Amino acid sequence: MSGELPLDPRRPAADTWIAMARGQGDPGRTAICLAMLLLFLLAACTSTSHQPSSGTTSAAGTEVTVFEPFASSGALNADISVESTRPGTCWTTSDESRRPDTYRCMWGNYILDPCFSDPDVLRHVVACVGSDGTDLDKMVMLRLTEPLPARYGAGEPASARNLPLLILLADGTRCRPHQGTHAQIAGMSANFDCTNGASLVGDINRSHAEWTIRSTVSGSSELATVAVARVFV
Repeated sequence: MSGELPLDPRRPAADTWIAMARGQGDPGRTAICLAMLLLFLLAACTSTSHQPSSGTTSAAGTEVTVFEPFASSGALNADISVESTRPGTCWTTSDESRRPDTYRCMWGNYILDPCFSDPDVLRHVVACVGSDGTDLDKMVMLRLTEPLPARYGAGEPASARNLPLLILLADGTRCRPHQGTHAQIAGMSANFDCTNGASLVGDINRSHAEWTIRSTVSGSSELATVAVARVFV
């Protein structure tokens, strides 16, 4: 069976439509056909004007991704680039993550947080989030001049319950955990700093498939509820 639909004998064929449109058929039928053709085109345009925009999240809800900088071989994953390689030390666990493989480290006068270790293979090297703290595809490698702290192993394994390393909002905004003293807004802690200048306030609402969180709004004292498209933990 071919993929063509059978012709409807009640409808004019394509050449008949064209002939009528050119005035080569009965004038009355020509006017009717032109009107029907205009209605068909209008309906077709209307049906395509309500497609969801590219920023709309999927029906599956918020996507949770466990960030794994190292492959099983101990090398960095292929999709991660190295900004630079420096000597450095790690003196405590991360302020941004509660994962047991994350640290707060330093090279020179620069603090890097979070830094990820691979204790099975690269005990002497950690991979740290680079200069753009909202881009997990770019890392600074630290070659440790001192062993990692003995407190390695504290914290919780990465899961959807963890404080995210990175939040991607439905509009494309990226937000990372705030370091240092947290401001209090409307009685809640400002926990994330975003690329659009806003702060995410309070806890993530995980009660629905699509998570939400409250956000400050430029020029307003009100908080907005924003959708979370994806989190890295």
